[in-house]
Amino acid sequence: QQNGECERNPNYMMENCPVICGHCETKRASCNRPPNTPPTVLSGDINVTMTRIMAPLASYLAVNISSPNTPGLRALQDESALAGLLDAVIEARGPSGPPVFLKVAPDLEPADIDAITRIAIERQLGALIVSNTTISRPQLASPHAGEAGGLSGAPLRDLAQQRLRDFRTATGGSIPLVGVGGIASAEDAWARIRAGASLVQLYSAMVFGGPGLPRRRLRGGAALAASGGAAGFVLLVVGLPLGLLLRWSLAHLSVELDPRYLEWLGRSLLLAGSAAALLTGSALLAAYLERRQPGRRTLQLGARAATLGYALPGTLLAVGLYAPLAALENALADWVAPGWVTQSLVLLLLGYWARFMAVAHTPISQQLARVTPSIDEAARTLGVRGWRLLHRVHRPLISGALASAAALLVIDVIKEMPITLMLRPSGFDTLATRIFELTAEGEYERAALPALTIVLAGLVPVALLLRSGHGREDRAEPTPVPLAGRPGTEALHAA
Repeated sequence: QQNGECERNPNYMMENCPVICGHCETKRASCNRPPNTPPTVLSGDINVTMTRIMAPLASYLAVNISSPNTPGLRALQDESALAGLLDAVIEARGPSGPPVFLKVAPDLEPADIDAITRIAIERQLGALIVSNTTISRPQLASPHAGEAGGLSGAPLRDLAQQRLRDFRTATGGSIPLVGVGGIASAEDAWARIRAGASLVQLYSAMVFGGPGLPRRRLRGGAALAASGGAAGFVLLVVGLPLGLLLRWSLAHLSVELDPRYLEWLGRSLLLAGSAAALLTGSALLAAYLERRQPGRRTLQLGARAATLGYALPGTLLAVGLYAPLAALENALADWVAPGWVTQSLVLLLLGYWARFMAVAHTPISQQLARVTPSIDEAARTLGVRGWRLLHRVHRPLISGALASAAALLVIDVIKEMPITLMLRPSGFDTLATRIFELTAEGEYERAALPALTIVLAGLVPVALLLRSGHGREDRAEPTPVPLAGRPGTEALHAA
């Protein structure tokens, strides 16, 4: 900024304002449009500026080039202008930012649809939102039908749905479509989904129907089709396999159910619980260290390396761990007892740690990132710092993510076969290894009982998770934190 002018674009005047300038990144200022600034330039700069501000906060960014109430905005639907705008927004968003959606108008010609589709595919947009309000005027009874502006609601329904079909044909399913415009009932939403929408949005209907509108039930044929389709899918992929396992289990129950079976079940639960506790704690520690030192490259690389195991075969991980540790054990044979690693649960738990760290780290780190820095600052002003901050503030706020990670780990570990089979101590059988032994001998029907037990055991943590409410959006309120130096005073209710 020099003498109140933008360094890169002298057509823009600057004034002090808590907004980052789209041109001068080093100065907190706002760009004021002079009278002769073209609307395409203005919109591009505003979108870039807002992208930089909102990208760290948003789940997705919607570029709206289709509002009929903004003069000149729909000119950005021109191919060259749109390409330049999206390139600028994507660059400002950065490689790790949220996906970019594009909201289009219903009043488009076929050539415009093809051009927009081509640009969206080339730039790998997250979705197309079809569509905004229309400037067309169907037959309306209102005396205000001749007013300028965008028309929404029921008169827009057929046009928006047809435009959605056009974009579904043009994209060939390569980009998700969000259906919007004239959706006022479950039947409307179902029709939009059948036309190619992956998601639907409600606008005007929420004004007339209120916030309870999405809870209205389907009726008639639509209700029957939705219920029948869902029930048929569940029956096909869940009901039939479970029914077959139950039938085989009952047929061989007297042979398979003996005292050893309870030992296999107990060992499976022991490994699952131990691994869940170890990995959840490790993931929480890693995520917290990343939060405390966000710019430290070694922590970021370490977290990525620790989560690579989920993409590798369990057999490969087992061999990769066993060989060097067995060599180390042999080298230390004169100082330590034989089998202190290879014949203990240490090696097995280490294998689970390498295999399933990503399962725990992903939900915990994502939930921890949603805890705003202002909560940390408020806690520090009250004397809560370091590890007490993690225990008293962060842990209650992310308890839902911790519970979800633990439940997923129990399910994954209890059914893990390659690592358990290759790294277990000698004679340490579990339900997973029992299934392997029986199926290796061709005894598939006898393997049904331990398989069904694994399924039921995996449902227990899920049921507990849902019952506790952690399966929904985490709304836990942390334990009140006593003010430093003031015993008994409670503060910092961060929710």
